[in-house]
Amino acid sequence: MKSSVATIGRNTRILTLGSVGAQGTSAISQFLLVAWLSPGDFGLFASASATLIVFVALTNLGEINAYLTGKLARTSDLLKTSLRVNCCLGLLGALVGVAIFGLNGPQLGVMVISVAATIPLTGLSLAWNAVAIRAQKLRAAVLGQFIGAGTKLVVGISVAATTESAIALPTALGLGAAANVAATAWMLRDDYQEYSHNAVVAVRDRFDRIRWAAQSLVQFFGAQCDYLVLSLLATPHVVGIYFLAYQATVGVSALISGPLLKSGLVELGHSKGADLHTAKVLATHTTLYVALLSSLGGAMVLAASPHFPGAWDQAGAPLVILLGSLTGRLLTPILEAQLLASGRVSDSFWINGGDIVGTSLAACLILGGDIVLVSLAVSSWKVVIAAIRCFAVFGRNAPLVALPGVASLVIHCTATMLFPQGDLVGASVIGTFGVGIVLLLGLRRFAK
Repeated sequence: MKSSVATIGRNTRILTLGSVGAQGTSAISQFLLVAWLSPGDFGLFASASATLIVFVALTNLGEINAYLTGKLARTSDLLKTSLRVNCCLGLLGALVGVAIFGLNGPQLGVMVISVAATIPLTGLSLAWNAVAIRAQKLRAAVLGQFIGAGTKLVVGISVAATTESAIALPTALGLGAAANVAATAWMLRDDYQEYSHNAVVAVRDRFDRIRWAAQSLVQFFGAQCDYLVLSLLATPHVVGIYFLAYQATVGVSALISGPLLKSGLVELGHSKGADLHTAKVLATHTTLYVALLSSLGGAMVLAASPHFPGAWDQAGAPLVILLGSLTGRLLTPILEAQLLASGRVSDSFWINGGDIVGTSLAACLILGGDIVLVSLAVSSWKVVIAAIRCFAVFGRNAPLVALPGVASLVIHCTATMLFPQGDLVGASVIGTFGVGIVLLLGLRRFAK
C-alpha cells in the first residue's frame, strides 16, 4: 500500500512538473503572439473552438482512461482507435466549417476547418502520452510535452509574424501536437514493441466502449461548464473577472488533476480497484496538502486584492472563494481513478452528469449580476459533488475524507463575507487555518 501511494505521488510530481513547464511555454507563446495578432484574431479562434466543443470533448472516446486502467490492453489497439476515431471527428468538424463557410461566414468557416484539422493530432498526442505513462517511461512523457510546447511556440511566432493572421493559432496547435507525437513515439520505439507484444488481448463489446466514451464526455464538461455558461450569459466585463479567478483556480487544478488521474489510473488499475485503502490514504494526504496551499493563496489574495490594477480588484472575493473549493475539486481525480479502476464506469458517468447539471445551474445565477454569489454557488456545488463521490467510493468512511474540503470552503467563504478585501484580520483567519493544517500534518507524522 505504501509503495502504491509513493509511486502515485512520485509519478504525479514528475508529470505535474512536465505539465507546468509545457503549459508555461504555451502560455508564453500566447502572450508573444499579441505582438502580431489582434483581440479579434484570438476571438475568432475562440469562437471556432467553441463551435467544435462537442467534437473536442469526444476526442479519443474515453479509450485513454480504459487503457490506463488496463481495460484496453494492447498499445496498438489504443493508437489505431485513437487515429480512426479522431480522424472521423476531425472530418465531421471540417464539414461543420464548410457549412459555416457557405452561410456567409468565410472567416469563421476557415478557422473552424483549421481547428478541426488539429483534432486527430491532439488526440494522438494524448494517446502517446498515455502509452509512456502506463509503461512508466515518464521521461518520454515529460520530454514529449516540452518538445511539443516548444514547437508550438516557434511555429506560432513564425506564422504570426509572417501572416499576421489568426491562422497561426491552429497551425501552431496542430504542429505542436505532431511534434509531441513524433518525439514520444521515437523515445518509446524499443519499449513499445515489447510492451505491445506481451499484452493480453481484452474482449470488449460495443456497449463497453460507449460507456467509457460517455464517461469521458461528461467528465470533460463537468470541468468546463461553469465557464462556458458564463461566456454565454454574462457581459465581457464579468466574464473577464471570472476568467481571472477561473484560470487561477481551475487552471491550477487542471495542472495537478491530469497527472494525478493518469498515475492513479495506472497504479489503482493493477488491483482492479480492490486496493481501497491506497485510494483513501492518497485522498486524505491530497486534501490536507491542498487545503494548506489554498489557505496560503487565499490569505494573500484577500490581503492584496485592493491593490490589483484597474477594475481587477473586483476579482479578489471570487478568487478567494474559488480557492476555497480547490481542496474538494482535487479529490476528483483520485476518486475518479478509483471508480474507473474498479469498473464502475456507469457510476462515474452519473456523478459527472450531476456535476454538469449542478454547476450549470449555479453559473446561471450570473443573470442576477453578482459574480461573488456565482462563485459561492459554484464552489459550494463542487464541494457537494466531491462529498457525493466520497460516499460512492468510501461509504461510511467518506466524512473523514471530505471534511478538509468542506472546512476549507467554509473558512474561505466566512472570511470573505465577514471581512472587507484587504483586511489583514480576515487574511489571518484563512492563514491560521493553513497553520492548523500544518500542525495536523505534523501530528499525523509524529503518531506514525
